[in-house]
Amino acid sequence: MCLHAGAKGIFTNKTATYYRQHENNLASPCGFNNRQILLGVRVKRDHYKILSNFYKEYLPLADVFRDMFVKLESDETLRKEYCHAVQKNAPAMPLWWESIKTLEELGL
Repeated sequence: MCLHAGAKGIFTNKTATYYRQHENNLASPCGFNNRQILLGVRVKRDHYKILSNFYKEYLPLADVFRDMFVKLESDETLRKEYCHAVQKNAPAMPLWWESIKTLEELGL
């Protein structure tokens, strides 16, 4: 929201951020087990929904993750395929929920 309000952001490797990362931490998907992956989908769904209340350009992402969450909850086969694809394509050191992609991004 700060960037939307005009603040500037830069990347630097001269600083470090220390925070705890473990499987039960909502903000850090470390384990990438099926439960953690579905939690990631739910977090992205909620994140984009909240942002869409302020910035309408997030509404399509909110809709995509809402619909995807419903599909994954109701279709066990798709859920297994999705979790496998996330695990297979996850970077070694993911940022936030970057591994949680749409079905289309994962080719499903």
